[in-house]
Amino acid sequence: EQHSRGQAGFEKGASMKSMTGFGHAAYRDKNVAISVELRSVNHRFLKLTCNLPDYFASSQDILEDLLRRRLSRGSVNLSVSLEFTNGSHLLDADALRRLYRRMSSLRSSLGIRGEVSMEALLETYWQGGGIRGAASAAARRHSGKVASLVRQSIDGLMAMRETEGEHTRRDCLSRIRAIRKVVAQIARRVPASVRAQTEKMTNRVNELLKGNRREVSKEEIAREVAIIADKCDVSEELSR
Repeated sequence: EQHSRGQAGFEKGASMKSMTGFGHAAYRDKNVAISVELRSVNHRFLKLTCNLPDYFASSQDILEDLLRRRLSRGSVNLSVSLEFTNGSHLLDADALRRLYRRMSSLRSSLGIRGEVSMEALLETYWQGGGIRGAASAAARRHSGKVASLVRQSIDGLMAMRETEGEHTRRDCLSRIRAIRKVVAQIARRVPASVRAQTEKMTNRVNELLKGNRREVSKEEIAREVAIIADKCDVSEELSR
């Protein structure tokens, strides 16, 4: 009964989803460019793989929870990329001034001639973690935007899964209709096949008994016909 209801729903257009899909969303402003990609292929259970920049490592649990709320099966790969399009916003002017004064003071105390170059200043700032710290802080400020992009990517992935599922459903229905057509043709031919086999057997018996005084009773022929009919019965195969 459950199978019948499921089949009826399938044929009436019940939703069918594929496990293959792709979703993408992006964001860009004057400082950052963020891209999110979501890919899914067939898998018995839900398998999540997250490729995140170090800046967003702390957001992995939150993003995986977003995926689990919407997806139940498939091997799903989430990729997030972040690019700082304007590096100047990662520079702390006050910190650079303090660093410049310290470097200048150290140069003087060591008796080193010349001025502290911008290249040396920025290199020292980078090695000291200034830019990395500013980049991490900027990434944290955009964590909410990343979560929003993941949601958009899930929407795109689900839409593609439904489209692929509908294509598969229609293909299955087309094949089902072809199978039913063949089954109906076979079912119509079964009685004629039994009659043909019966006639063939009767003719062969009559041929073998030519010139023989023994007669074959109708009961014997009927018994053999019943055996042939049983062997020709394909009702179980048609049902399957």
